[in-house]
Amino acid sequence: MLRLVVIFFVAKEKPVLIGDSPQYNNYALAILKGPGWLHSADFMGSYREPAYPLFLAISYLLFGKENFIAVFILQALANVLTIFIIYKLALKMFGREAAVLAFFWSGFYCYYYWYTALLLREVFIFFYFTLFVYYLYLYLVDGYHKKINFTISILSFFALLFTDLRYIYLFPCVFLVFIFYKRPLEGVKNFFIFAFIIILLVAPWISRNFIIYKKPLAADSQNLIIPKAIFKAGRDILFYQKGHLIADKHYLFPEEKSLIKQGFNPNNRTNDEIVAIKNDKCPISTIPGMLIDNLIVMWSPYMPSDYYRHVPACQIEKYSIRHNVSALVCYGILLPFAVMGIIYLVRRQKKIALFLLVWIFFNTIAHVPIWGHERYRNATDSLLIILGTYGMSMTYKLISRRQT
Repeated sequence: MLRLVVIFFVAKEKPVLIGDSPQYNNYALAILKGPGWLHSADFMGSYREPAYPLFLAISYLLFGKENFIAVFILQALANVLTIFIIYKLALKMFGREAAVLAFFWSGFYCYYYWYTALLLREVFIFFYFTLFVYYLYLYLVDGYHKKINFTISILSFFALLFTDLRYIYLFPCVFLVFIFYKRPLEGVKNFFIFAFIIILLVAPWISRNFIIYKKPLAADSQNLIIPKAIFKAGRDILFYQKGHLIADKHYLFPEEKSLIKQGFNPNNRTNDEIVAIKNDKCPISTIPGMLIDNLIVMWSPYMPSDYYRHVPACQIEKYSIRHNVSALVCYGILLPFAVMGIIYLVRRQKKIALFLLVWIFFNTIAHVPIWGHERYRNATDSLLIILGTYGMSMTYKLISRRQT
């Protein structure tokens, strides 16, 4: 019911087709026109992964074209399913007390509400990721229905990739948990079976994209198996001269680059930096600054600026007081308890600690070189909620014991 209230007010307050939304909407409309979208890239958003546009197309077919309220209601249902899976995973790991707390915390988690009423794929990223992690964990620790759990984990991971290809970085996480939870040879075998089936599922779409884009792409004309942006960040770190590794941490914005080429020096950069910038090289000193900045913004519970990415065209309006207060209450309070939960787990249940942390760690290091925004942390927030509510329940138990 609360989600329906949010949908009503957000849909009235904000325009729907903003940011990436027009591309998904246009893709869905192209699908409804017929099978031409399968062998054509002549429409806006054609490079996007197909899962979310297909969902929109089905919704438009059932409830009317561009019936965004219907889309938001369906997304609210997916959101509720995510909350239920969080409860089930917490129950399997830590018992009923922590699970009930995780259920209510995720039920009121502000980020889940916000994305419900936006024409963006995030709701399904949250759902497929949490579903994948849950069934993979069941496969690793539960002796029952192993084939079913393994199959659902593969299909949900496939759905996640076809919603957002960036999450291909989860492959190393899958490998690590297989090795850690199984005997080494059995873990390697499980991983290769998992990877082989995913490749088979993706192969038809790779063939389609090869025909259209002349490149063997998994789901996105902007991303290869190693996304270009990650490759570029690695190249910058590896190949820029050591002589440019200096104290200045200012990130180089295009406007500043233009001013420097005109003879100005707005940030009082050193001569080494000025020479590098004039020769169209990014001084390596700006890279550590960018990484630190992105890390802080990605994990901060309070967002005072209009920062979004280091590209002016991608910056958004200033965060509202309502946004920051909600984030501080839902996420800011949770964060220290999540740290406490990690400490408790490392001491008592190291396997669960690794299982939960590996996804959070890889998600962070995959995004920090490119984007710094809470949006890119939110996929793993389901695990943070479980860690945080476990930390709360354990802290309460410890305090209760000391008082008695």
